[in-house]
Amino acid sequence: MNRKHPLYAPVVQRSSDLHDAGQNRNVSFVLQGRIIRDYAVPITTKPYLLPLKIRLTQAENRRDSIQKFRKSSMTLKLRYFAAFLAITLFATATALQAEDPAVSEDTVRVPAVNFENRTNRRATPAAREYERNTGRMGADEVLKDGEFSLRGVTFTRLFDASKEGMGADVMTIDPNADFGHINAIIRVLQGYLQKAFEYKEEDAAVVARYIVYYNARLRADASLYKGKYSDDVIGKIVPEKAGIDRSFKNWAGNTQIIIPLKKN
Repeated sequence: MNRKHPLYAPVVQRSSDLHDAGQNRNVSFVLQGRIIRDYAVPITTKPYLLPLKIRLTQAENRRDSIQKFRKSSMTLKLRYFAAFLAITLFATATALQAEDPAVSEDTVRVPAVNFENRTNRRATPAAREYERNTGRMGADEVLKDGEFSLRGVTFTRLFDASKEGMGADVMTIDPNADFGHINAIIRVLQGYLQKAFEYKEEDAAVVARYIVYYNARLRADASLYKGKYSDDVIGKIVPEKAGIDRSFKNWAGNTQIIIPLKKN
């Protein structure tokens, strides 16, 4: 009989499985760590040299083959499912990323502007981090709900990729806010950009400064925003409050800093 036939397979005799049982020895045959059957064989003088090999019965081989088939079939199904899940997640992430806005840096690239500050005293490290955290916390909530107010400022997202014109994130300075230096406002914007658009800290500081320059020029020139933003943004902007004044005296309650957004 053909020993290479798939229904037949050698099994291993383990010397530790030999036990005296009268005139015979019980031999356990093991296949892939599983005891297939116990056989009684005559005692020999050198049982450990006995070249024991057996052919499994067709029923045992069939059962083993079915188990292997089921196992391989289940593994294949799991691989197909994992591949399908990975493709689905990738497609979803790509679609969501495509809908996320990005800051229109070209729009805010304008010449520098000088501001009148209440004081030129340097802020403490704690105060600087407090201001950046204000922006980060605001961005975290805006990404969830679209609008959030804290610590004298309100952030609002107005972006719809399907509409004509740029979208915008608007930072409104409330009447009760107490900003005495333009750098404090820049640091709030810096933290916001870090969280909302994943800028590095240094890059966020640069872009935030240009956003302030752009808004200072926008305050005096409505053509910088009219006809360029979506209807939602234009509807949110109060003309006399659009942008930021160059004097700290007119910041609280009179400021809407526009962060121009484009389709990513």
